[in-house]
Amino acid sequence: MKKFLSIFLLLLMIFSCKNSKNRAGQSVSYKYELEVAADKDLKYPLGDDIEFAFSVLFPYIDKSGKEYLTFRSRINNSILFYDLPTGKYLFDVKLEKEGPNGIGRCTGYFIENLDNIYITSYEKFGLVKVDTTATIKQFIAYGKTNNGYNVVPSYTSISYHYQPIVFHDNKIYISQKPYQASKISETPVTVAIDTIALTITEHPFRFPNLLTDDELRVSLIGFDFSRDFNGKQLVYSFDMDENIYVTNIETDEIKKIPVQSKYINRLKFEKYPDEIELICKMLLETSCYRNLLYDKYRNVYYRFTQLGVEQRNDTEITPEILWRSGPAQFSVIILDKDFNIIGETLFPKYTYNPTIAFVHKNGLYISDSHTLNPSFDENVLSFKCFNLKESKK
Repeated sequence: MKKFLSIFLLLLMIFSCKNSKNRAGQSVSYKYELEVAADKDLKYPLGDDIEFAFSVLFPYIDKSGKEYLTFRSRINNSILFYDLPTGKYLFDVKLEKEGPNGIGRCTGYFIENLDNIYITSYEKFGLVKVDTTATIKQFIAYGKTNNGYNVVPSYTSISYHYQPIVFHDNKIYISQKPYQASKISETPVTVAIDTIALTITEHPFRFPNLLTDDELRVSLIGFDFSRDFNGKQLVYSFDMDENIYVTNIETDEIKKIPVQSKYINRLKFEKYPDEIELICKMLLETSCYRNLLYDKYRNVYYRFTQLGVEQRNDTEITPEILWRSGPAQFSVIILDKDFNIIGETLFPKYTYNPTIAFVHKNGLYISDSHTLNPSFDENVLSFKCFNLKESKK
């Protein structure tokens, strides 16, 4: 009897480790984890005039298959192009702020090809299309949608809060932000700009009501979100929402799917302090969900979390250092093609920067250029490659 009971308990324990339920009652099977891949590191030398704060960084592959890693230099108002596999600097697109080809201050970009690069700007209320000589080829004003909504772009197009511009079937999909608290539920999260007809239509998905009226008055982080595209669906991850939202760009279909981290007990809105240093500290110590990236090579999704870990109490850690290094600790939830959780990997403290990451055929690249990482070098932007492996637990 004792032998039978021992075997039963062992089987129960094994089953419990492989299959559990989250707080929404959703069945979760942690089959996979992310492991560092040997000999796949990437390193990119940086010039003295490049600010170590990469809020706009995207890979680009041209028609011949040549791979580039590109990122914005805020100081030089330019887009830098590196050879992705070797780390060799190739060239940059220097954007003029004023004059006939002036675009103002670049806030983001999307590369359709090297002859058609769409720029977003603080000063230009629209998309500016340039080539690699930075010559303006077209200006597409945001204007109003077919329903009379005034387009108010969000962080278009950045990687810090991962919201790349989506280009599909001659339409550009850009994200929005709610500019009036009273009209949150009326604001489309995405609008589509037809680059041929030059018309703008609203995507049916509206901002979810994530805050109470009291929270609206004290918090600014309730509407930050990440968005990626899988070729058919736009998938959204809001910072202060355990759910993700899957929307079809061809239909009105909208799905709300629980995707909860096992490391976050609850989400809590905090009142903003008065000092910038305290604001940075609070934002990085708030448990929340962050970037969502689609991996087309493995047909999975990565949802990054930010764990509410207190930052080191160090007088040398300035707000700038905090922001450029990201949170003290994070995890990555792995979803299959049907948005089921198949794993979650916890990353060590003060080692990686989850705001600097991209998907590649080799795997998921996450920067280890964290200021508090002992190997940190401000003259090099470096990445570690992570591959999906069957969980050892």
